[in-house]
Amino acid sequence: MRARTLVAGWLAGAALLPPAVRAQTGTAAAVVAVEEAFAARGGAAGVKGGFLEYLAPDGVVFRPGPVNGPDYLAERPASSGLLSWRPAVADISAAGDLGYSTGPYEARAAADAPVAGRGWYLSVWRRQADGRLRLVADHGLPAVTSMPDTSGPVQLWPAGRPGPDSPPDLQSLDRAAPAPVHDRVRTLAAGALHEGAAARTLLFQAASPALTPLGGGTAASHDLGYTYGSYVWQQERGYYLRIWRHEGDRWLVVADLFSPAR
Repeated sequence: MRARTLVAGWLAGAALLPPAVRAQTGTAAAVVAVEEAFAARGGAAGVKGGFLEYLAPDGVVFRPGPVNGPDYLAERPASSGLLSWRPAVADISAAGDLGYSTGPYEARAAADAPVAGRGWYLSVWRRQADGRLRLVADHGLPAVTSMPDTSGPVQLWPAGRPGPDSPPDLQSLDRAAPAPVHDRVRTLAAGALHEGAAARTLLFQAASPALTPLGGGTAASHDLGYTYGSYVWQQERGYYLRIWRHEGDRWLVVADLFSPAR
């Protein structure tokens, strides 16, 4: 009942938003729209300018560990480098207040320069009091292998349903290994994308990463959440960002990214 009340409250607030925004607030298309606008703004205003416009005040970036993004960027000079990216998968909570996207990125020294680096990103968006989705966590993994073609339509997860009345303790689930995963889980690790539960099992067949969660958040509808922190995986140490989705009667990992500290 509590979850339904929260969703109803959000929908009432959404009615006050502009029509073009209101049409997408309850679907993953809203996340795609803001991610694409963010990417376009990053190309026009530069990486620093784009991130400062779209980061939430408490938004986290990884350098290499999690730090407050606005504070970190405010102290750094603007770069002439160009970062471009596009969403390949997107999802949003039943309440429309929390979503994520993941996809490929490319880095260049300048707009007309050759590609200097490729990889994958995973970003989390939370709706603010003014109705805007803002970035609350952003992480990336450089690719060490050739990347698959992702030029097709964005894969949108179907609309979720409100989860349990009590907020989940996702950080405790992080500490348990191996984590329960969705059949469609996307694992970004070892410099590559591993799609599906079978590929993930093969990747982690020798050992699962040991996680130390440091933060995260959950949708008001308790059906989508994220966690982040540090990890140790065999001889590798780094930082992770993970997405949890509630389906049926349990929480499942639908996406996570493990990037070694450098």
